Amino acid sequence: MTDLNPFIMNNYCACNYTGAVKVRYSFQSHTIYECPACGLMFLHPQPSIGKIHELYRSEDYFMNKNFFKGANESIFGYADYFAERAYRQKQFSRIARNCMRALLQLSHPMSADKYKLLEIGCGPGFFLEEAERKGFEAHGIEFNANIVSLAHNRIADRIHVADFENINEGLLGKFNCIVMLDVIEHFREPVKVIQKVQ
Repeated sequence: MTDLNPFIMNNYCACNYTGAVKVRYSFQSHTIYECPACGLMFLHPQPSIGKIHELYRSEDYFMNKNFFKGANESIFGYADYFAERAYRQKQFSRIARNCMRALLQLSHPMSADKYKLLEIGCGPGFFLEEAERKGFEAHGIEFNANIVSLAHNRIADRIHVADFENINEGLLGKFNCIVMLDVIEHFREPVKVIQKVQ
């Protein structure tokens, strides 16, 4: 267990935990820590904004041919996100169904004739397609324009290329449900992201 500066913990840990954290992975100049209270893992020190943009906007992020070569600098993103689709689809279907069930049980007022759902970090829109099958009007925000260009035509026009951490909240609109799947740990300040969607 390692103690980190309370400022670092307040920015990274979504649960406001400020005690010692576990070292999960250690690289040459960076370490991935895990909060023992909420399980959130985070990288410290954080790379520069420029480096993050370069990595997450790269063409290789969703199709990283060097992923399994073992070099630290090559372990990022996905070896082949599209090959994982069949594995992820059942999970996406279950999550979309549970979101719809929760809204119906809460007697949440329906806007127009469909509930509106926003997925932050939606990639090529695989989850959005499942959400539409469950009856949602599905929208997405994705940082990587390359992957959005590969989204299915019927969903592509509802995926907005943007940096969610810096998006103007007025541009978001109103949604009945906001989903983040394997995303929160990629934000520099996850606590602020959670506050933004509340």
